[in-house]
Amino acid sequence: PLSYVFIDGSESFDVLNSEDPDAIADYNWTITGWPYGTPVDMFDMSGDNSSCFSFFMPMSGVYSVALQVVSRGGQRSGSGENSEVSFSAFSSSDLHVEMVWDSATTDLDIHLVKKNSEANNEPFLDSLDCYWKNCRTGCDSYEIHPCLDPVQWYDDVPLFSSANPRMDIDDTMGLGPEHVSVEQPRPGDYRIYLHFYGIGNSSQLSPTMATVRVWAMGFLQAEMSRVLQKNQLWAV
Repeated sequence: PLSYVFIDGSESFDVLNSEDPDAIADYNWTITGWPYGTPVDMFDMSGDNSSCFSFFMPMSGVYSVALQVVSRGGQRSGSGENSEVSFSAFSSSDLHVEMVWDSATTDLDIHLVKKNSEANNEPFLDSLDCYWKNCRTGCDSYEIHPCLDPVQWYDDVPLFSSANPRMDIDDTMGLGPEHVSVEQPRPGDYRIYLHFYGIGNSSQLSPTMATVRVWAMGFLQAEMSRVLQKNQLWAV
């Protein structure tokens, strides 16, 4: 996820003119399957009418892509095992948490909290909680709204890498996704929270269905959904 995939269909041929490289007049690529909740406007497709096609994968999971070619004579290829491909996109981080929601007018936030021996392990404690304020990848060097004290669970490894968390996407425009990852988490307890951000917003924001997925070592370990109200905090 969070990378582009490139698919090459240039070996397609017209069965009646298999030796003629120009027998194929047109290519039509379509994305036929994607993980539930994926915002399709993030696909950023390129080359959907050429021999090579690419698109951006916003989330972990299985994607499917189909190709139909048209010959110079107007003959369209059919559907079969050679016309569609499915593949999986998994985060390289051992711990990867994703959130999506169903409203384009609400702002939900994901929090990943590292539990310590003290009694207080709730979110919004900047030293323990990875969220938009202090955990966006590279936010310590942002020119606008930098995080002045980025979260660092372990001092012996760099920020945003190894056993320290990072937020790959903070979506404020609605739908998501938001991603939090830990490349090599150390043994311990970690808590996930979802927050319906409504501070300072006087409008009546509608209830929103949030879905969170927890991936570990490339496998989906849990998927949970819940309706949240404005300012509500869900301890997942």
